[in-house]
Amino acid sequence: MTLDHWFTHIQQIHHKKMDFGLDRIGIIADQLSLRHFSCPVITVAGTNGKGSCVKTLESIYVDAGFKTALYTSPHLMDFNERIRIHNKNITDEQLIYAFEIIENARKDILMSFFEFITLAALFLFQQANCDVIILEAGLGGRLDAVNIVENDLAVVTSIALDHMDYLGETREEIAYEKASIVRAGKPLICGEENPPDAIANTVAEKNGLLIQINRDFFIAAQFVASQTQHETFFSCYGKNYNYVNLPKTHLKSQNIASAIQAVEILKNKLPIIEKNIVDGIKNTVWPGRFELIDAPLSAVLDVAHNPHAAAWLAKQVQQLPAVEHTIALVGMLKDKAMCETVAELLPCTDTWYVCSLLSECSERGSDGSEIVRYLKSKGIQCCYLFDSIADAMNSLLHADCQRALIFGSFYTVAAAKHYMQSQGLERKEQDL
Repeated sequence: MTLDHWFTHIQQIHHKKMDFGLDRIGIIADQLSLRHFSCPVITVAGTNGKGSCVKTLESIYVDAGFKTALYTSPHLMDFNERIRIHNKNITDEQLIYAFEIIENARKDILMSFFEFITLAALFLFQQANCDVIILEAGLGGRLDAVNIVENDLAVVTSIALDHMDYLGETREEIAYEKASIVRAGKPLICGEENPPDAIANTVAEKNGLLIQINRDFFIAAQFVASQTQHETFFSCYGKNYNYVNLPKTHLKSQNIASAIQAVEILKNKLPIIEKNIVDGIKNTVWPGRFELIDAPLSAVLDVAHNPHAAAWLAKQVQQLPAVEHTIALVGMLKDKAMCETVAELLPCTDTWYVCSLLSECSERGSDGSEIVRYLKSKGIQCCYLFDSIADAMNSLLHADCQRALIFGSFYTVAAAKHYMQSQGLERKEQDL
């Protein structure tokens, strides 16, 4: 079968799109010996920031010369982004081979799409004989498919209200789900600056070791000015390390600091030097996360799709050089806190292009009308509704716009990027 045929098949195995639990996937994991690995395993969970953390980890370890394995979700442009070995996306041929192995082992066991592809990733990592495996939890942690693997180190980047239908309606409940990736006798790094009590309680109940930001490791902003330049750095320090003049990038410093703390904990098994950390941070590329482009138009692209992420995005946008006219282009899924997310970015723009996502994701899609009603209730007159991201992008390129703010669902940012590529439009990152 082709890769597209495989995707169709895997999506039809289980009648439920989401069916949490580790029993089904555990049977296959035991059969193929995918729970334990000979190299260190880092599992990362969090409402926001976990992707930034795992990409920073990958970049640091690659710079140090280690063979890395990285599993993330969802993808932005291409499915193969989700599974990376030795700093490269896997090939279609590798993916098809892994799918065949998992399908033969599955027999008549029902599995969700995410469970199936997680097993495929773990199988490929097993075959690759890597030096370190980095796993990003897809949703929650306790019952997420990656939690079948015994990790050496866990990280929780942040706790905010999202996916409440599955994880609980309070930060305490969500924190319990995410912190449950910790293992007895192993550390859990918490990068959430205002952690719910459930983090410490869960780690203690599972006999883990909590390492908390602003208690066990710290960050501090640095500003260096001279006659020729003004540069912003940050420092990160802990019990046995102190790194200064670290490059300030578009990724949140707390998430980078959590990655640094993880690297320090595993230093005996995976030796690194300060240069690996500095260069690793500089070389971390994570599209769709405060991604700045200046062609075909000046724009910020960000997959902020909950209020917590949108608040951080607004803060970053407000630190950019001021422009006279910004147009926000937004499309969100209906199971998100759409209005609350949009509210965080009201100070950044007074013109809104609201897009339907029905064509991109029919099951969870929104036609944008709820966002439009909310914006009009806030007195915003320049508010336009589009049937698709492509229609909105076409209008945006012909508008009087000094800066575009393209945000919301992964589908929104991906569709905008696909539109620019399909039109043969040049893209180029701006200098921060």
